[in-house]
Amino acid sequence: MKRFTTNLFLMLTPLVAVSCDSDNDDKAYENSYMFRYTVSVRDINGKNLLNENAEKGLFSVDEVIVETLSDEDKVTSEINESDYTMDIKIKSPDTDGVSTHSQVLKWKYENETVADTVLCEIEKAGNTINCKKIWVNNHLRWDRAASGITPRITLTRISPEHIRLRDEKSTVSRVEEVVDGIKFVFWLSDMDGNETNVFDWHEIEKQGFNFNLSVTNNTNEMISFNNCDLAPFLGYVFDPERKEAIQTYIISNDILIIHEVKPGETHYEKLPWREKIWWRNIDGDSIDDLMDSPFLSSGKYYTCFYKEKFNINIASQKEINIPPMFINIEIK
Repeated sequence: MKRFTTNLFLMLTPLVAVSCDSDNDDKAYENSYMFRYTVSVRDINGKNLLNENAEKGLFSVDEVIVETLSDEDKVTSEINESDYTMDIKIKSPDTDGVSTHSQVLKWKYENETVADTVLCEIEKAGNTINCKKIWVNNHLRWDRAASGITPRITLTRISPEHIRLRDEKSTVSRVEEVVDGIKFVFWLSDMDGNETNVFDWHEIEKQGFNFNLSVTNNTNEMISFNNCDLAPFLGYVFDPERKEAIQTYIISNDILIIHEVKPGETHYEKLPWREKIWWRNIDGDSIDDLMDSPFLSSGKYYTCFYKEKFNINIASQKEINIPPMFINIEIK
């Protein structure tokens, strides 16, 4: 395990419960408490983008920079080489009450750097220390009251290798790719079904918009796949500064449904963007208001769909790679 000791601060993907610390290595921190988190960064396929070396399309762990915005905090960090996550330990003066801790996490790839801002709310009462809320890029991403005692946040980004394929000037609302005789079409529409990538923020606030995907089988054989294979099609939206994804969550009990598409036929998927994080329970009832989904204010954004090793035939385990399909979004 590699160890880094810096005057830096981080709290992104908390996987370890907040805890007290008894270290006495600095007089200024003799009366202090400590809490820790684990950080990971993945693409929309769930691929880990943090690696020991600067491999193609990955961030190097040696080029991840964490800068504290809280002067009183002291941080040590370690890299877990088994799964390339970052364990972060933050030590602060021992003061009861509610406090906030801010930091910037910078991800460097070749000559480019992207950054995330994080704010964590901690409540301390005697020997009890609880992380209550975490915001990433000003969006509430974890709330103890709704999500349980162990914060779990993973940053989602487009692979550095793929982001360079995006045309920032493109105005199209639909893109398509044909791979081995199978046509994939990705497009956006309003809630009335009208295809567009330009939306009014009042309408977005009221009812959202739709992500659409079609899979057309132009081969001579049956193709099949399940909803797990469409995992990247989850409604990811990215801001123009390439920060981590804003995502709408729709999870249902039909995730293992098998889709069979005969030659000449087309399968359609539609996913609505919502201003609330919600899901269906096992009985199919919707549960919302658990946590606000990040509000899309006026501005420019983009979305993307791609899939590595897309399994199109369960019997033969044939896999194809769907290249990135970017759509720029404008909200007026």
